[in-house]
Amino acid sequence: MKTKATSQLVPGDIVAQPVSDGKGNVLVHAGAEITDALIRVLSRRGVEEVEIKEGDEAEQEEQESRRLELSHSDPVTKQKIEEMQERLNLGFHRHEGNVTMAMLYKTTVDYLTAKIASGER
Repeated sequence: MKTKATSQLVPGDIVAQPVSDGKGNVLVHAGAEITDALIRVLSRRGVEEVEIKEGDEAEQEEQESRRLELSHSDPVTKQKIEEMQERLNLGFHRHEGNVTMAMLYKTTVDYLTAKIASGER
């Protein structure tokens, strides 16, 4: 794990620990991928630092992320995917620590990302 200032985050970084705002509300779950939109949200919410995964696990997740990114390099598609991930992060934040919900979150993100990338409705 590595601590990064919010201003130093880059799209593709993987969150290692849940990120909370000053009121204790979970904003981002562990395992979420950092996006440009998420960096803006974290900055607006006053989050100064984020724990990021390092090593093989983060590299594998990043490679998968890059593969998906290449499959939908259209800016409109990217925007739709980022918006979907933000909505899901907000919806799932109350279930931190629940393994079943974490699996449901990941499955939902993967499914919707593939659906958006393929142009399905």
